Amino acid sequence: MRKHELYTWLDTDAFVESVKGCAYKDIEAQRKRYKHVFDAFVEKFHVSTEDEIHVFSTSGRCEIGGNHTDHQYGRVLAAAIDKDLIAFVKTSSLPVVSVYSTGFGMIECKLDDLRVSSDEYYTSSALIRGIAHKMSEKATISGLDIMMDSQVATGSGMSSSAAFEVLIGTIFNHVFAEQLFTAIEIAQIGQFAENVYFNKPCGLMDQMAASVGGFVSIDFYDPAVPVVEKIDVSFDESHLKLVLIDTKGSHAGLSDEYGYMPKEMKEVAALLGEQVLSRVTLDQFLKHCASLRHKVSDRALLRSYHFLKETERAKLQAQALNQRNFQQFLDLVNESGRSSFMYLQNVITSGAVDEQPLALALALVEAILKTEGAYRVHGGGLAGSILAFVPQVKVNQIQEVMEGVFGADAVVILNLRSIGSTKII
Repeated sequence: MRKHELYTWLDTDAFVESVKGCAYKDIEAQRKRYKHVFDAFVEKFHVSTEDEIHVFSTSGRCEIGGNHTDHQYGRVLAAAIDKDLIAFVKTSSLPVVSVYSTGFGMIECKLDDLRVSSDEYYTSSALIRGIAHKMSEKATISGLDIMMDSQVATGSGMSSSAAFEVLIGTIFNHVFAEQLFTAIEIAQIGQFAENVYFNKPCGLMDQMAASVGGFVSIDFYDPAVPVVEKIDVSFDESHLKLVLIDTKGSHAGLSDEYGYMPKEMKEVAALLGEQVLSRVTLDQFLKHCASLRHKVSDRALLRSYHFLKETERAKLQAQALNQRNFQQFLDLVNESGRSSFMYLQNVITSGAVDEQPLALALALVEAILKTEGAYRVHGGGLAGSILAFVPQVKVNQIQEVMEGVFGADAVVILNLRSIGSTKII
């Protein structure tokens, strides 16, 4: 679509039809957002009347079940949400991917050398380079100018990094690869870039939820061919709202703490003759627990126990939702939350005394909900957010208390999105 056509598109009902799958609640606010980003794109990258322009959207994700199970090739329950990254894109004559993100500035990734560089660890350009490297096996990746805007706040627990990876992969797939890559492959490429080029160990759940979209149950037992099952359910049926509470805790300096969780689980698996815990049964774990205790830390044993129960719990959660048994589902969410706190130990960082925001948020939600709804740590934990399933009549109270403690905009009401990462036009 050319520049003048895109301005027309933004002003008509064609825009509304194009973004229908994105689950936006305030369509006029989104129209204003898209116009603002497009105006910035035209100015920043000197868009001409002849440039072909593409528009993309990739959502953040919500982890419903399966806390720290994906890196052991277990089961998860996740959903795409209505908070997204959008991008306006055109090709460039330079061999550079230039990404300007509103509020963050310019990122530039030169494509003349796609090798891993330790100097680039933990940067967005490393992610772009890793994705370009992997996708260049099937397609020629060239220069792009990209203007991006994100409603997936960094550190909020909605997985902004995975959304960014999947967005870049989706753009490359459409612009250069004639859609040769599936949504699952794009997710796997994003994980590869984060593991190898960004130098952060992570599972595959976040990328899969953003790429595939919808509400999904995923079994990673065979990580090359994960089994994805769509779950057709709306929490409106149960009169519950999906509420994310961002405690505004910083993830800075926590990479090692996150890395210890898969590392310690894999240590236990190795002593039982396996690479990951999904190949180990609970009976095997119990049988050998005494001998294992002399070889690994108690924390490693507790985290392994969490995995073995949590991966089965994610399966039961999916079954409960498919049967519309919301009370059983909520009970399992609460079980998951207790397991993460007690056994996985990803609610409080090691040695933290003065600041324990996730634990405080969980306590406050427990006090408000009493025996209703459910709540748990969300995503990687240690900092960031918790997730709560809140009866509609208590949403305002949750918002008032949580924003009083953690600041304005700490509470985000989430809506599920039916589509995955997509080219809008």
